[in-house]
Amino acid sequence: MNCFRLPDPSSVVDQLFEMRSCLFPLVVLLTLFSMALTLLCLTFGYVIVFQNFYYIPILLVCMAWPEKGILYTSFLGAFYVALCLIIPTGRDLLTPALIRLFFFELVALSTVFLRTCWMKAQAGREEFRDERECRLKKEVETLQMQLDKSLQANAVYAEKVELMNTVIDNIRTPLIIWNGGGYITRTNSAFKELFGMPDAELLGRKISDIHDVYDAWRQSGFSPIEPEMADSSGKPRKMHWLFSPTMKPNSTEYIRVAAIALEVADANDSQGLKDNG
Repeated sequence: MNCFRLPDPSSVVDQLFEMRSCLFPLVVLLTLFSMALTLLCLTFGYVIVFQNFYYIPILLVCMAWPEKGILYTSFLGAFYVALCLIIPTGRDLLTPALIRLFFFELVALSTVFLRTCWMKAQAGREEFRDERECRLKKEVETLQMQLDKSLQANAVYAEKVELMNTVIDNIRTPLIIWNGGGYITRTNSAFKELFGMPDAELLGRKISDIHDVYDAWRQSGFSPIEPEMADSSGKPRKMHWLFSPTMKPNSTEYIRVAAIALEVADANDSQGLKDNG
């Protein structure tokens, strides 16, 4: 159901203020009409109703030109009082005319005061809005700078991670990493080739499912160990396993464990080269 809504008075006043150039001819016509009506009514002895027409141009001028409202009202009131003195009607019109002039000025002063207060409030609101927009713009710029820095840092981090993954993946030595919960988080190509299992079957899987590695780890106590195990083809191979745990601060619990394996022949060759050196 549509309901009739009265227009916002403040918006009407603002529209009048913005349409001053178009409003000027109307004010001139109303002023001339009020003067002519006053002259006509006083000439024929009517002294009651016509004065109320003065309020229309007074209100329009005070709302559209508040800086000139009092001056305009004084001019219009003086004209009205002068006519009351000049045109003979056989009545004492000076006292009522002065009272009417007082009300003209009172209405004009009230309208100008309210309009001035409204303009100051509007200016304050616009200033507050400008300050808020400026502050918001600065905050957006700051956030944008932080976002750019974060994106740059993420790009550098991603590049380093990619480089690390490439290096790890190309190491000829089998490598596997699992977290504190025992779930595998990283392997390399050599490990997958050794056990004949792709990432899809390894990542997220329990280390206990890789029996050879799990048994070697449990037996080693984080010390080097050389158990025999079968590779993906079933061929027995003796591997030299090294386990490196990352411990929680001030705790005996580990966060992750990295394990690397060397065939015993490779390990012996490395040791021999070291001894010869």
